[in-house]
Amino acid sequence: MNYNAKNWYWSGQPQGQSGTIIFSSAKGAVVAATDPGYQAFLAAGGIATPWPLDPVSRVATTAALDVVLSGAGLPPSGLTPPTPAQLLAYAEALRGKIAAGGISVNIAASGAPPQLVEVGTDTAGLALLANAVQLTSTAPGTPYNWDQAEPVTLTGAQIVAIQVAVGLFNQLLFSQKTAIRAAIAAGTITTFAQIDTPASAGLPAWPANS
Repeated sequence: MNYNAKNWYWSGQPQGQSGTIIFSSAKGAVVAATDPGYQAFLAAGGIATPWPLDPVSRVATTAALDVVLSGAGLPPSGLTPPTPAQLLAYAEALRGKIAAGGISVNIAASGAPPQLVEVGTDTAGLALLANAVQLTSTAPGTPYNWDQAEPVTLTGAQIVAIQVAVGLFNQLLFSQKTAIRAAIAAGTITTFAQIDTPASAGLPAWPANS
């Protein structure tokens, strides 16, 4: 059987594992010895490659397998724990994605039925909001037509209230990242999944784009 990195198996006991494991590049995951795909691979004459060794320590590691997978244009195994720097970079990327995802702001007066305004918080949306805020000071009293699925006309006070809401939204995001940074440093957060779902690490959920 010819070697095909995109549909291959590695077997061994990498550092940190309690026993032998089998990794499938096709599934991008560890599989059992009884896995149908692995059994078919063996039946076709395939032999799992011994687990790759670290070039310096000569010890089998999950990171060494990740190097092999990367060289074949494949994603990492997911078995190697991310470094604090990788976790922090992931948290920043997620913060940026949420920050640019937009929010809905209720501009209704106290006690009145909700009146939601859709606010873009990407670069273009923030520029439009900044222009609207500038208009409230250079031409006070001028109504502002806000373009959304159901267009609305806003007052200067409502425009400023929207700007405040966007600012508070971003502050919540920065506070969340600060808390995540501290949890990474303390060793409480060690996986990307915990950053996606901070409640699993005892932190509040990320602010929602709604």
